[in-house]
Amino acid sequence: MARTIATPDGKTHVIMNSWDLLDLISEYMGDEMKEAVVEEMNEQDLLHADDEECIRELNDLCGKLSKHHREVCKELNEAKKELADLVCARELDRKAISDTAGKIGRIVSHEVGASHG
Repeated sequence: MARTIATPDGKTHVIMNSWDLLDLISEYMGDEMKEAVVEEMNEQDLLHADDEECIRELNDLCGKLSKHHREVCKELNEAKKELADLVCARELDRKAISDTAGKIGRIVSHEVGASHG
């Protein structure tokens, strides 16, 4: 979007893009100031590029963590169903119940350890 700038000499200038502004800086403040502004703009672009890369990496990490979360929940849900079936059976198989409870414990311990390590 275009903007207008009034300079101290009473002229009004339409700024359509950054090049228009740089031309005005050069005209009213000199080429050294224009170069300094260009350098600052380039540094800001580099900082912004770092931000974009960081955001991309965070999005990738969130995706991986979300997939892992779904996999762990699926594994826990299967073990829960297995345990429920064992507990509801006519004859209790204590070893199978213990093994399944141990499996759930290992999953949880691994996840708790992974989240703190």
